[in-house]
Amino acid sequence: MPDLAATMPRAQGRPYLVIFAAERAVDLEVHAARKMADKAADAVVANPIDEPGLGMESARNRAVVRTRLGLRREFVAQDKETLARELLLTLGRDGGVAPPMSRRDLLVYLRDLGWRDVDAALASPKAPSRPESAGEPETVGGDDPLAAADLGAMARALAGCKRCRLCQGRTQVVFGVGNPGARVVFMGEGPGADEDRLGEPFVGRAGQLLNAMLPSIGLKRADVYIANVVKCRPPGNRDPEPDEAAACMPFLKRQIELIDPVVIVCLGRIAARYLLGTTAPISSYRGRWTKWMGRDVLPTYHPAYLLRNPAAKRESWSDLKKLKAKLTAHSQQSTVDS
Repeated sequence: MPDLAATMPRAQGRPYLVIFAAERAVDLEVHAARKMADKAADAVVANPIDEPGLGMESARNRAVVRTRLGLRREFVAQDKETLARELLLTLGRDGGVAPPMSRRDLLVYLRDLGWRDVDAALASPKAPSRPESAGEPETVGGDDPLAAADLGAMARALAGCKRCRLCQGRTQVVFGVGNPGARVVFMGEGPGADEDRLGEPFVGRAGQLLNAMLPSIGLKRADVYIANVVKCRPPGNRDPEPDEAAACMPFLKRQIELIDPVVIVCLGRIAARYLLGTTAPISSYRGRWTKWMGRDVLPTYHPAYLLRNPAAKRESWSDLKKLKAKLTAHSQQSTVDS
């Protein structure tokens, strides 16, 4: 069955795409945010499937709505008719979680998809809209970053990004650095204090360790590309929230498309969480090849973890040797094909 959400065109009159995700309660919002990013959707309505008395086999359910702009709204457990009506009105009104879009257009769109109670919602008066000054955060400053033809143009278009709350405390957007045609992209979680100040990822102690590790497999920093899941520093160097990662994900994907690497190396559990959708301890899957966006991905420890746990460097070295073998095999195959 085709993935309709991933391929649905954005017609000018109906630009707002809402998807639905039924997930386990323990990681409900993590996986929902990832699905929203994977399908380039504007919002996701997430429902738990394993809570007693709620879900598909029950007359009651609860939901969490997240948007790519970093907004979140939770709906308590209630009967499904009431829940559906509240979701419709919330997503449709200017004062809800949706960006400015005609309430009627969205409701008609949902009716076309088979939603119930839409006719009643269409007939109800429109909720008061908020002042223009309370508008949603957005990417400001000019060209669409996703339409950029090269990394430089994309970085310039993203310099004023305000798609999530991280913009409020950053010094600058930390876009990425390295060879724009690199065979390897090293992916971290987010900028720290040094990165936020200098505008370049991995320039602190963890970055210095990464620089020292690369020559062991015949690479140097200028050969690779280094980026993060989020491009703005989380306050206090906390982990990025799911909605923050989701807001950045379309730009990260476009970066990968422009670089076109052979391999992506996930540095640490947070990068693996948002790229691969796993919340398992990274020790349980590091060093195992997997795929993301059709590309080979190798999860390994973050250099910051190695600084705290020097004994893990042996495992990290084993992972680096796997990376070197993969790059060598790819080079040999390219030579044969040419």
